[in-house]
Amino acid sequence: MESSLISKSGPGIDGDSFIIKRRNELRIMTDLLSNTFQPIRVTHILYRTNLSYGQTKKYLSALHDMGLVEELTVPYRSYLITEKGRAFVRIVAGELKVPMK
Repeated sequence: MESSLISKSGPGIDGDSFIIKRRNELRIMTDLLSNTFQPIRVTHILYRTNLSYGQTKKYLSALHDMGLVEELTVPYRSYLITEKGRAFVRIVAGELKVPMK
């Protein structure tokens, strides 16, 4: 599943029009990992990455299965990037020009 981003480009309403850009799975996973450098709850992840709850859970599950994030339960249920995930972000972010947080 892909998610969409809206960016302004060219003339339209008040001089702006909107083009929908779609993210591929690699970009979505990199966005998710870039938001887990500190323990973060699922709700906060989905708001920051502009994904639905179902999409967020699907990708977090895949990232967890690959060993790129770990699920924490203390003091609350959250996700945190692993060293393997950090290495993945360093490699992929350079290719996609994704800002690391």
